[in-house]
Parts: sequence; structure tokens; C-alpha cells
Amino acid sequence: MSDPAPGLARSHTFRDNEHMPDASFPGVFIEEMSRREPAIEGVPTDVVALIGDCARGPSPTDDAPAPIVTSPHEFARRFETPGDHLTILGDAVRAFFENGGRRCHVVRIARPGSAAARASVLGGTPFLAVARGAGDWGNALTVTITPGAEAAAVDAIVTDATTGVVEHWTGIPPTALAATINERSELIRVEAATDLDPPPAPTGVPIPLVGGLDGEAPDDGAMIAAIGHLARLDDVMLIAAPGATSPAVHAALARGAESMRGLAILDGERDPSMPDPVASILAHRSTVTSTCAAYYAPWIEATPAPGPAGPTRTLPPSGFVAGIIARVHGERGVGKSPANEIVRGAAALHLDITAAMQERLNPAGVNCIRVLPGRGIRVWGARTTSGDPEWRFLGPRCLALFLERSIDRGVRWAVFEPHVPATWARLRAAVESFLLSVWRSGDLLGARPEEAFFVRCDASTMTDDDVRRGRLIAHVGVATTTPAEFVVLRFDWPMASG
Repeated sequence: MSDPAPGLARSHTFRDNEHMPDASFPGVFIEEMSRREPAIEGVPTDVVALIGDCARGPSPTDDAPAPIVTSPHEFARRFETPGDHLTILGDAVRAFFENGGRRCHVVRIARPGSAAARASVLGGTPFLAVARGAGDWGNALTVTITPGAEAAAVDAIVTDATTGVVEHWTGIPPTALAATINERSELIRVEAATDLDPPPAPTGVPIPLVGGLDGEAPDDGAMIAAIGHLARLDDVMLIAAPGATSPAVHAALARGAESMRGLAILDGERDPSMPDPVASILAHRSTVTSTCAAYYAPWIEATPAPGPAGPTRTLPPSGFVAGIIARVHGERGVGKSPANEIVRGAAALHLDITAAMQERLNPAGVNCIRVLPGRGIRVWGARTTSGDPEWRFLGPRCLALFLERSIDRGVRWAVFEPHVPATWARLRAAVESFLLSVWRSGDLLGARPEEAFFVRCDASTMTDDDVRRGRLIAHVGVATTTPAEFVVLRFDWPMASG
């Protein structure tokens, strides 16, 4: 009998071992039976994490991951002080949004020797108010707790004298004060404390936070420590540390990208050595080899924003490129190579790369940004830093990363399922349904689905020993657009027991 139209009830004959609806009177009983396999949803591929130094704002911790911003204005409000917008990270964030990016996690480096401003506060019970992020900026904050209009309630006011921002909450039960501030405030967080020195000031008195220190200029160690916090950002696909060009930081970015199945965007040297800049770029590029990293040169001359037009600043390419890749993924699909794209906001290049120079750079995985007569300044390369021909091009690599992340997250339901052929079939059907949608979007080759992908999850992919050890293994093959060949992905999920 054919299936009814989607959304209509299906008749069902209950077997002896199946659940029957409880019935205490004669009648017809209907139970909706789901026949769909768990759907796999594609993960986002346009979310970026930019790492760097800035004047204010939170640094990521084990309890609080790096916050996300969705506009240059939001970044300026949370991470910059008035008049202080000429920083590499700030300019990179603005370049990201100008080139089409939409969502960016800001990973502020914790400077060596820095400290967050703090103060003892009395709000029903004593607590410690701490600025969200280290630095001198926190010394401009005050906290005021006053009796509320309702009995047994208080009002809380947090003021930033530098920016004029005021946070105000009313009618808060004292027992909920700490939770309210921690949930809603962008300026401070609350810590419980029993030994407060100095003691809390009386209710109604503005209490200044003190002790904030900017610390020393960040070194490679601070940058690498910040990269370590990226593992908690499940939605991030692209990572970069604008302006950081040391081999140690590049290696840490590549390792971070590999562990999270993402892509690290690496900046070339600001000033390649003369008289042979190509040799200098190639030597610098050779320090990292990874299928999850892409290297871009040269740096870009751009007019800083916001503010009036003025002299250009020499900026690293990673912020611009991150926005371009995010935009291409959103508009054209993750399999489209992010090349032959205009670099918005670029006035000139710090080094003019000619066709003869690119002839030496391109085979080594240096993605050149070039001035093309009549066509403007464009990204003119899309390769990884890997020497493996299978993962040489960014389009297929980003597509494979997208498929790996999506499938891995979409079939985690199988971990606690019985390790039997029925589970294998359900998993296979879920992956095939997802890949069918990817093929229909145009990211896979093939006139028919069977020419575009295959999914195997059966006795041919698992031995009896694999089954006894609880390992569910699937092979997924996809025909990528460049190069036109099958790339095989191997998935291995431990099947939890108990």
C-alpha cells in the first residue's frame, strides 16, 4: 500500500511486542508514528573568530567563551574606547564586515601582568564586582545599589564614565542580584566572596572599581593561549590572528583549525626582505604545512574607519579575506573557491605582486592579492598550505570540512543505539539524504546522485572485531567540483554502552 501524503495519519498494525495505547473503553485510537530518519543539518561556515589585542572587553575563560559581534558598531561599543579605533584587531574586524562577513567572535588576548578592576559591593549580601576583562578601562566603572520601590528588592546601576554607558536594573530580589548582573551586564560580573577587603560601602553610594591594569604588550605565548580557547566555539569555521606572523603563532593557528575542523587564515610578512621579496615570502610560508590553513600576501593599504578620511594604514589581509570567504560561502556555497573577488576597502597594496612573481608563489600555496588593471584589487588565489594534491584547493577542502562537521554532529544519535544492521541502515539513510541536498545545491559533481556521492555503512566497512569493540565505521565518498574526483571520508564513532 502506498504511503499517504505527508502530514496525514498512517494506519498501523500493532505487533505483540509493540506498545498499544491504553484504552478503557471501545473506540478507534490513533497514534502518530514517525518514519523519518533523524535529519542532518548543515553547520554554519561563515562564522569567524578573530584573535588580537584591544583596549577593553572580556577575554575568554573556561567559563565564558569569546563573545560574538554582528556589526562594527557593536565591536566598538564592547571592545574599544572613544577615539581609540586605530588597532590592528579593530581594523581587521571592520574589514571583515565591510567584505560581507556577518558574525565574528572576538577573542581578546589576556595581556601578561594585566588585572581586572574590582570592588566590594553590598547588595543584600556582600559580593565582589569585577570588570568583564582586564585593563585600565575598568577603573572608570562604578556600581550603585539602592533600595527598590518594592519591599525586599533593590535597584542596581553600573556606569562607565569613559563611554557614558549606563546599565540599570530595578526590582531585583537581593538573592537574584548576582545572577541578574552576570546574565545581563556587559561591563561587570559578580563573584561570591566571604573575605572582602576593603569592606562594602553602604547601600546607595556609587562604588568605584579599582586595580585595573593594562599589563604588558602581548607576546606569542599570550596569543597561543588565546588560540587555545577556540575549542569551545562550536559554530566557528574560520580563524585568524590579524597581524600575527610568527611561525609559532601560525603553527598554533593551524593546529587549532585542524582540531576543530576549520580553516586558519594566515598573514604573510608585512615587509618581505629585499631585493628578492618572493624568496622572503616563500621562506616565511614554508614554516607551516597544513590542509586546514591558507596563506595570504601582501598586506593592504586601507583608509581606517570610522572617522574622517586620512592617510592609509598598512593592514594584514586576514580580516579582509575572512569577510570574503564568509560572504562567498553564504552567497555561492561552501564549495566555491573564494578567489577572483574584489577586496572592499583596499586603496592599494603594500607590495605590488606581478604575474611573474605569482608564477613562483602560487605553486607554493601563497594566495596572492593583486592589482588587476581595470578590475581593481582582487584575491587571486585559493589554495591551502598542504602539499597533498587531494587537499590543495580551498573549495574542495572547505566543502570536506563542512561535510565532516555536519555529518559528525548529525549522527551522534547513533552512539547509544544497538550496534546492529538496522542502526547502520538508519545512519546510511540519514547521510544519503543530507548529501542529496548538498548535490542539489550544486556543490557536488555528477548528473545523478549515484555519480555525486556514495555512503557505505555495513559489513564491508566494519570487521567483527570492530563491532565487538563498539566501533561504528562509515565510508562517505563525494565528487568535488575541483578536482573532479572522489574524496573519501572515513567516520569512526565509538558506540557508548550502558
